[in-house]
Amino acid sequence: MAESEKSPADILAELERQVEARKAEVLGSDPETARKIEEAKADLEYLDLVQRFSKLGKQGQKFAIVDVSAHGKGFIVLVTGPKAELHHKTLAHLVKEDSVTPEQVLAIVREYVKHPSVEAFDAIVAETPSVVDVCLAAIHDLWGARAKIRQEK
Repeated sequence: MAESEKSPADILAELERQVEARKAEVLGSDPETARKIEEAKADLEYLDLVQRFSKLGKQGQKFAIVDVSAHGKGFIVLVTGPKAELHHKTLAHLVKEDSVTPEQVLAIVREYVKHPSVEAFDAIVAETPSVVDVCLAAIHDLWGARAKIRQEK
């Protein structure tokens, strides 16, 4: 085999080396640079979500954004809806009766999830179950904001 003729394995190995070199150049071989790039991506995703959902109303009143980027999952957007009061009363009753189950809480939380898809949310929950508790806390905040607005009117 002449020097100019390379085997497919040699060509593939060379391409892989080039890809890794380019990746290090773009992402930065320095872990601090890679971390900063990931933070910038998360910031841009957050701002995009705020812009997309702001047409529904104020953040913290009509929608909440839960940051799960520490788990590598980005953000979850929860939007309050017409069933909010019913859900709030149902959950309060179940807690009072000490009969609330994780499945019931998950079912209520799933109704508020607007980003990512419910299927993607279920995958996040399967991997990190505590996300449901964080989302429920955000939903409680939305319920409180909704009640406060009603009292002010």
